[in-house]
Amino acid sequence: MNPEENNENPNQDNIENNPQDPNQNQGNNPHGEQGENGDEDDELFEHLPADHPHLRRFQNSLEEQLKAEEEKLRLLFKEKTEDSKKLKREREDIGISLYSLQQQFANVESNFNEQYSKCKALEEQQKQESERLQEEVKMYNDKFQSVKEQEKMVLQSSEDLNQLNSMLKYVETYNLQVQSEIKVTKTTANKVEENIVNQERKKKNKIFL
Repeated sequence: MNPEENNENPNQDNIENNPQDPNQNQGNNPHGEQGENGDEDDELFEHLPADHPHLRRFQNSLEEQLKAEEEKLRLLFKEKTEDSKKLKREREDIGISLYSLQQQFANVESNFNEQYSKCKALEEQQKQESERLQEEVKMYNDKFQSVKEQEKMVLQSSEDLNQLNSMLKYVETYNLQVQSEIKVTKTTANKVEENIVNQERKKKNKIFL
């Protein structure tokens, strides 16, 4: 219900019930603007007895106005009370939502910190692995270079060995050839010696004859 309608209806009913009462409208607004006889009416109301019909109508009109104003204030108070309850419920709902969001934020923050710690640990581990890998690569390169040097040395040694084997074979061949020549020379010397001995024998035999 609109409070303004309640404020208008009592006056309208009084006017309809008393259309020819000249004092009705004056009673509806005792403290507002008045007509030419306003001061006289006030003096008249002051000297009228409490049960006088004009004063009673004025009192009824004032009572209706006060009741309408009271009803208007009651409805306004009720509306404000409902608004206050609504705001209180909304504030409670916001508080619950805020608490839930705070819990969610705390969980997200905790998960973030945990994941951040894991990420930092992984970064540190990756750094250590990278440093170790660099050291292993350096060691591999050093060993690879050493192996290459050793291969060169082995190749050179193999070539030197082949040359030595060739020289050894040549020496062996030469020794065989010398030994063969020595045998031939020895055989020849033996034959020469044998011939000399035979000739000496022949000479001795001729001498004895």
